[in-house]
Amino acid sequence: MLTIQGVTVEITTENYDKLQSGIKSLLEEVSQFVNANGNYPQGKSVASDEVEECAYSEEIQTVCSQGCLLVESAGDHAFAVSRLLEPPLLTISPWTSVRGVLEAAAYGCWLMDPDIAVRDRVARSLAFRYGGLLHQKKAAGSMGDENGVRHAKERIQEIKADARRLGFEEKTDKKGKVVGVAMTLPSSTECIRDNLFNESGYRILSSIAHSHPSAMISVSFKAKNESEPSLLSKNLSVGSACWLLMTAADAFSAIAWRQASYFGYDLEEFGHLLNEIYDGMGIRKDGRFWQITS
Repeated sequence: MLTIQGVTVEITTENYDKLQSGIKSLLEEVSQFVNANGNYPQGKSVASDEVEECAYSEEIQTVCSQGCLLVESAGDHAFAVSRLLEPPLLTISPWTSVRGVLEAAAYGCWLMDPDIAVRDRVARSLAFRYGGLLHQKKAAGSMGDENGVRHAKERIQEIKADARRLGFEEKTDKKGKVVGVAMTLPSSTECIRDNLFNESGYRILSSIAHSHPSAMISVSFKAKNESEPSLLSKNLSVGSACWLLMTAADAFSAIAWRQASYFGYDLEEFGHLLNEIYDGMGIRKDGRFWQITS
């Protein structure tokens, strides 16, 4: 038996096949559902109400764009997981792709949480934009791209000006260095812990992404025989493959559900769609992930 976030599934080759087929159905059918709703906020939704607030209309439209992009990112990584687990099966790269699903899904859930105040959402969006531009500036600097660095600096100043205009303060560390605008951006680990409740899984995935030998050996290799444990061959167990697929499916379901909740889609219809897909994957009904995060 394999249990993730209270969801239990049998570890069998047959069930692995159901999960592999199911995650493809999940991505395809969720995409169709979102496209049928126009991929924008519906009337009388939290998002549409916030857009109509004159003080933050432009900023909330930015949040909607950020959220949609993160849904696409989570879905793309999830689809990559499915492909990487097809013959010829790869044993290391699927773990890094699942890490990508978790990161995109967590920040998307964080931004599109329908239960937070509109001003808090604007603060989160500004912090997310600021954090992204800091990475952009560092990347440009590492390549010696002076124009790229200058452009990133200009955009950073624009965001700081936007934050001041909206009445937000810059966040500084003990040395007075600016570390955020409006709020300090939570780390990926913090965001995944608080929104997907899977810090332990993320730390395992990060260890593999950072190529720590102990982590890679424990999940992606096995000894050829017990008498020579130092002679390793690449291997991915059925249980590990199921864990990867379930974790990717849960994270994508979580961000898709958050988008649907925030944009005002028909949650009864969407819940029925997700339940049918999860039934097909052979996953128990109790504790399904979109229900936990709703």
